[in-house]
Amino acid sequence: MVREVWEETGLNVRPAGVAGVDAIVSERSGERFHAIRIIYYADVLGGSLAHEQDGTTDLCQWWALDQVPTLPLVDLVETALPWVSR
Repeated sequence: MVREVWEETGLNVRPAGVAGVDAIVSERSGERFHAIRIIYYADVLGGSLAHEQDGTTDLCQWWALDQVPTLPLVDLVETALPWVSR
């Protein structure tokens, strides 16, 4: 999780607990797969918010919670939002 956050956001974080666990079964290119997705709480220790270069993160930016309903969201964010909106 720490490495993934660094790669996709440029932030150094420390795990601060598990917010929730989600599982999906999907099919891509004729292949069926089962994914287990773990959502963590994290403390930001440093770094600079940055876009991932040549990766899967389109835009890395801070948003206020009241702005989230106006944003296009991937299904994992929609699933996890109630867990982390504390």
